[in-house]
Amino acid sequence: MVPVGTGTLYQWWLVQDVVRYDNLQHAVGFGVVGRATWEALGRRLAPPPGARAAVAWWVVVLGAGAFGALNEVVEWVLTLTLETTRVGGYDNTARDLLANLVGGVLVGGASAWEVRRGERVAGRPPGAAG
Repeated sequence: MVPVGTGTLYQWWLVQDVVRYDNLQHAVGFGVVGRATWEALGRRLAPPPGARAAVAWWVVVLGAGAFGALNEVVEWVLTLTLETTRVGGYDNTARDLLANLVGGVLVGGASAWEVRRGERVAGRPPGAAG
């Protein structure tokens, strides 16, 4: 809630009426959370080498979406229990969920690329997370 002009950094438009700072924060933050989900589960899932990249992509996208949705539930509960949360309404929630998806898709793509590249490296242990 850092003050910027007459509002806060959280509400600051990077591209007027399209992308706010909060949206960028969600895309990056939950993209990273999705990648952390892959890092935590990749070895346990142990997909076969030919499917590892696709599984990595899905785990990252679904991890970003699931944890992002959990965050939105927490924000919703905060709006019901605290007088001033400044987290916004339905428009904010929809923008955040979309940003979580975009971050998951982009980081998932980068993760899948890294897995494919790693599979070509000799000596990679089977089921390594990436």
